[in-house]
Amino acid sequence: MAERGQVMAAITVTTLGADIACTLEPRAATPSRRLRAIRTLADAGIPVGVSIAPVIPFVTEPDMERVLEACAEAGATSASYIVLRLPWEVAPLFKDWLAAHFPDRADRVTSRVRDMRSGKDYDSDFAKRMNGEGLWAGYAEAAFQQCD
Repeated sequence: MAERGQVMAAITVTTLGADIACTLEPRAATPSRRLRAIRTLADAGIPVGVSIAPVIPFVTEPDMERVLEACAEAGATSASYIVLRLPWEVAPLFKDWLAAHFPDRADRVTSRVRDMRSGKDYDSDFAKRMNGEGLWAGYAEAAFQQCD
């Protein structure tokens, strides 16, 4: 199927930092295992796309360029990203998690999210909800395009 362009795999890689990855997704595969899966699939001739998600300002966002480079080296042929989304019931849970694990930057993170969401925690508009809007969303897009 891969030879006929009928299938591809997509793997999410949020960060290369094992400590941040474990904090974000405690029961998920480590970044090194995800990179190994990309390499295994690519070596088998299966096209692999990568999703960098969620991009959390001041937490995973500084690592975005390194993640793209490592995934490309592992054999990924496409990439996308999704900026942190905080729909209604998720916002208070995330803010509690952020205060517990990253208290030194919690206010900066929530402020940056609101900057990309017209002053709100979340915008359900399809054109805006994945990548945000405004100055900071533009910076994320430019950094991503530079490495893509």
